[in-house]
Amino acid sequence: MTRKPYTAHYRFEDGDWIVEVDEIPQVHTFATSLAKAQAHIREALALWLQVEDTTSLSLDERYEGLPENLLDVVAQANAARAQASELSDRAQQLTASPARSLIVDLGMSGRGAARLLGVSHQRVHQLVHQDQARSA
Repeated sequence: MTRKPYTAHYRFEDGDWIVEVDEIPQVHTFATSLAKAQAHIREALALWLQVEDTTSLSLDERYEGLPENLLDVVAQANAARAQASELSDRAQQLTASPARSLIVDLGMSGRGAARLLGVSHQRVHQLVHQDQARSA
C-alpha cells in the first residue's frame, strides 16, 4: 500500500518542466512538456515504491515558476470547471425522471418533452432509455 498523497512540485524553467516529490527527494525528473513530466514523475515514483499501477498513486500537484496571478486564474478556472461538471451531473439527474414521466406516463412526444425541458429531443431519448435501464 502506498502513502497518499505525495506532493509533486512542478517548476517551469527555460522551457522545461522539472519535477520533484517532496516526501522522497530521490524521486525527480524533467520533460519538455507538462504531460510528459506528469507521466515521468508517476513512473519514477512507482519504480521507487515498487508499485506496478501508476494510477494507484495519489499526487498533489503544485506548480512553480509561473506568475502568481496566472496560477491563481488557472486554479479558479479548474475550480469553475469542477463546479460546472457537478452542476451538469445534477441537471441530468433532475431531467431524467421528468423526461420519462412526460413521455411514458403522459404520452407526450419526445420533441414536446425536449422543448419543455430545454434540451434536445436526442437528449430526452438518451435520458429516458438510461432511466429505464436503471429501473430494470
